[in-house]
Amino acid sequence: MTNLPVSAATNVVDRSVPAQAKKSSFYRPELDCLRFFAFMTVFVHHSMPRTIDFYTSHHLPTALSNVAYAGAYGVDLFFCLSAYLITELLLREKDQVGHLNVKAFYIRRMLRIWPLYFTFVLFAFALTFVDHTQHFSGKQLTMFLLLAGNWASAFTVISSVVAPLWSVSIEEQFYLFWPLVVRKATRKHMLAICLGMVGIAFAWRTFVQMRGYSHDFVWNATFGHLDSIAYGILLALIGVRKQTPVWARIGLFLAGLLAWFIAGGIHNRDDIVLALAALGSIAMLRAAIGIKLDNRFLVRLGVVSYGLYVYHELFLNIFNRILPTTHGLGFVVWWILSLGCTTITALASYRWLETPFLKLKERFAIVKSRPV
Repeated sequence: MTNLPVSAATNVVDRSVPAQAKKSSFYRPELDCLRFFAFMTVFVHHSMPRTIDFYTSHHLPTALSNVAYAGAYGVDLFFCLSAYLITELLLREKDQVGHLNVKAFYIRRMLRIWPLYFTFVLFAFALTFVDHTQHFSGKQLTMFLLLAGNWASAFTVISSVVAPLWSVSIEEQFYLFWPLVVRKATRKHMLAICLGMVGIAFAWRTFVQMRGYSHDFVWNATFGHLDSIAYGILLALIGVRKQTPVWARIGLFLAGLLAWFIAGGIHNRDDIVLALAALGSIAMLRAAIGIKLDNRFLVRLGVVSYGLYVYHELFLNIFNRILPTTHGLGFVVWWILSLGCTTITALASYRWLETPFLKLKERFAIVKSRPV
C-alpha cells in the first residue's frame, strides 16, 4: 500500500518536523513487488474454486485446491510486511531525531488509508439499496466506520463487496498502539512484547478451537494474526544482512510457499494453519528484502496494491453476474475482465482520489518513503 514520491507539491512546512530529518529516506521497491504478489494470492483465493470435488470432477490436479486456499494467506503477508516497514520507519525516526512524533504518524496513516477506505465502505452500504444480493447492515457499517470491521466479520457473515476490508481494521488497530510502544520502549522491551504477541496468537487460537467457535472467529479476530505482525516487527528489530546469497533467498521463498501450500491443504483455519501462514509470510518477506527487483510495471502495480485489494471483490461480483457463464473459457474471460477492471480502477483511484491526500501526507513525513 504505497504511493509515488511527491515532490514540491506543497509549500507549507510542518514546523514540528526537523528539517534535517526530512532529508532522510527509506524505500525498497522490491517490497512493492511483494505487495502485488500478496494481492494476487488473495485474488486467486477469491476467484478459484476451493473444493477438492471440483478439481476431481474436472480431472484437474487436486493440489490446485491447496493453492486456492493458500491464497488467503496473502493478508498475513500484508500484515507482516506492514509491521516490518512501519517499525523500520519508526526506529529510523527515533534514531535520527531522538524521539517520535506520534501525532505526525497518525496523520500520515489517516491520509494514506482513510480516504479510499471510508469512500468504499460508504459506497458498499449505498450499494445495498440498489442490489439486494448485497447484505451490509447499519450495525456492520458502524463497526467498519469505527475500524472494527474485522470483529463484525468475526461475529456475522458479511455478504458484501466490502467484506475483504476486515483486514484493514486489523492494520489500523496495529497502527494505533505500536508507535506508542516504540516511543517509550527499548529494543529489548520490544523484542519481549513481540514474543508476547506470538504467545497471545497461539493462546487465542487454541482457546477459540477448544470452545468450538467458528473458523471465521479465529480468522477475523485481531488476536488470530498477531504472530504475523510480530514476525514483521522482529525482522525490523533484528535487521537484515545486506549480502544474502541468492540460494538462501530462493530457499526461503520456496520454504514460505511450501508452508502456505501445506496450510492450504488442511482446508480450515485452525491454529496450525495460521501458524504456518505466518511463518511462510516472514520467510517470503525475508527472502525479498534487499533483492534487486525494480521492474517499473510490477512496482507500479505494487504502488496501487491497496486499491487493487479494495476494488477486486466488486469486479469479481459484477462480471460474475454479467457473463453468461464462468465455467471453462468463461472462467478465463471472467478472471481477466475482473483483474483488468480492478487494475484500471485502482490506477484511477490512486490518481484522482488518493494522490491529493498523499501530497498532503508528505508535509508530515520525517523519514521519506512511499506510504506503507
